[in-house]
Amino acid sequence: MRAQARLFRDSNLRLLSAEQKLSNADDKIHSAQAVEWEGRELTLDQLQPLYQDADRAVRERAWRLAQARQLEDRGALNDLWGRMLDLRCRIAANADCVDYRDYRWRQLQRFDHTPADCEAFHSAIEQVVVPATERIYARCRRRALRLRRGHAARGGRADRADDPGDRGDPA
Repeated sequence: MRAQARLFRDSNLRLLSAEQKLSNADDKIHSAQAVEWEGRELTLDQLQPLYQDADRAVRERAWRLAQARQLEDRGALNDLWGRMLDLRCRIAANADCVDYRDYRWRQLQRFDHTPADCEAFHSAIEQVVVPATERIYARCRRRALRLRRGHAARGGRADRADDPGDRGDPA
């Protein structure tokens, strides 16, 4: 409650109301986005399962349809985003915050970690976890394709004892 009280400014009431109206307009645009898929109209959210389809052509077609539909609303969404950015900067300034992230951080009552902590965590993920998962995914792909790394043209197999990927070693 104290954090919310410290953020409160009478001057922000009108701005917060305007921000909510813009957010509602954004929601309205996104919820109206639909595409024709095999004779049925599907929302972009309803396309999500198709992104996991085993057939690459199906995944690509669904993705391209969604992207094309989103591009149709690009102008309206960009306009809303720009107006929202302006409002949020003014809201933050009125609340004596450095920027909107600082304002939002306080608004969400994130007291157990700082933005700098999050940046350090993101950096650690990028440096350690991403490379590790890339190695794991590469090994899984090789196994799935039953191809030996670097020898796909010769029809090599991943289940040979000389493939380090099959012994659990990093690829």
